[in-house]
Amino acid sequence: MHGGNGRFDLENATLLKPDLIILDKEDEEEYERISAIAPTLTYNSFDSLQERLTTLGRWLGKEKEAQQWLDRHAASLEAMWKKLGAFIREGETAAVFVHHRGKQLFVMGTIGLTTVLYHPDGFRPTGQVKAMLNAKMAYKEITLDDLQSYAGDRIFMLLPSSPVSRSALEETLQSPLWRDIPAVKNGLVHMVDELTWNCGDANTIGRLADKLSKLLA
Repeated sequence: MHGGNGRFDLENATLLKPDLIILDKEDEEEYERISAIAPTLTYNSFDSLQERLTTLGRWLGKEKEAQQWLDRHAASLEAMWKKLGAFIREGETAAVFVHHRGKQLFVMGTIGLTTVLYHPDGFRPTGQVKAMLNAKMAYKEITLDDLQSYAGDRIFMLLPSSPVSRSALEETLQSPLWRDIPAVKNGLVHMVDELTWNCGDANTIGRLADKLSKLLA
């Protein structure tokens, strides 16, 4: 989840004279305007990293390179979780939350940090989050009252960059509902920067294994 108005700058794109434009949303009217500048391909930015890289590799004739990156990433995650086995319990659950778009509260599903956390040798999603994953939900807005039902044995709370969202986070952390969550009582809450830990691009995801290893160990 990222900020910004998501508008495509037609004027600057025209000046750049691109050979190809890749658009991360399917809007027929916008597609017609943008494709007039250069050949345009669309994809779903909320697809899994594997789906997005595989698609990009196919488009650019780099299928082999895309698969090699995915294989290296999978091996890196497996090695990391094997090393961290002594620091988490078998079957331990985790959930990721963030205040975004002002004071709204979200639980993360199929994108960002969760793609690294949920692993056969790592954390498990809670029941509520597992339902989101099965439905391929990228994230879901919840209320403060919902927090405890989504929270796992361990919580990863993303620190937002927006002052309004940061203020909402401070209010949450002072709430009796927050303090009553078992993970909070047990000191199993990790506060991590949203911009560093919750991006969905390959470079960021690739670096998270090292960051997570240092955080948990």
